[in-house]
Amino acid sequence: MSTSIHLATIAGFDPSGGAGILADIKTFASLGFEACGVITANTLQTHHSFLRLSWTDEQEMLEQLVLILKTYPINHLKIGLVKDAHQLGKIIDCIYRYVANPFIVWDPVLSSSTGFVFHQGWKNDFDCLNRISVITPNAIEFAKLWPQGIDGFRGEMRFAIYLKGGHRVDKKGTDTLFWANESIDLCGQPFPKVDRHGSGCVFASALTAYHLSGLELIEAARKAKQFTEAYLLEQKISANTN
Repeated sequence: MSTSIHLATIAGFDPSGGAGILADIKTFASLGFEACGVITANTLQTHHSFLRLSWTDEQEMLEQLVLILKTYPINHLKIGLVKDAHQLGKIIDCIYRYVANPFIVWDPVLSSSTGFVFHQGWKNDFDCLNRISVITPNAIEFAKLWPQGIDGFRGEMRFAIYLKGGHRVDKKGTDTLFWANESIDLCGQPFPKVDRHGSGCVFASALTAYHLSGLELIEAARKAKQFTEAYLLEQKISANTN
């Protein structure tokens, strides 16, 4: 591996490759970037079913993270599945210990697309969240994380939220980027209905990579949305021809 690696993913392992750390690495590679990875959990799943999950030993996971942060000039990180808010805080602490001004994207994976629930409850820690650059929930995840709605906590947030539109009732298919006291809607082609999982991983990874390439947040988000639309269209075409 080259010491020019600036990207890392901290996520679960999906043996089917559709989601998690494998999907992240494939997305980074398709955009021209090498990356390191740290596994937070092992899963037994396919595109169609989710059987079980086992969490990685936390100390071992953090040791992996420390090793890559000390070895490579990583400054852009995508976080996916984590055990709870406490573990997320430990990961963030570790990153800030070794990286100055990191760009961190967290895709809050609270349940699988097949319905497996990873967390029975989640208590937000704004000290932790405010050290994240962008959080990318879908509407269901957003409602679980912030049931009071965005106006109920916006004064506390120093991070951006990219609310994906696939599960929205108010603006079906429209994504909204919130930051500070501003927001912008990002419209695009309706995402094709594909019997695949992992589109959230692909989007968050693409956003991280596009920002590393030098794009400002809004443009990186717009490009990541276009990339994910193209990815889902490709998956649909592939499914129809097999």
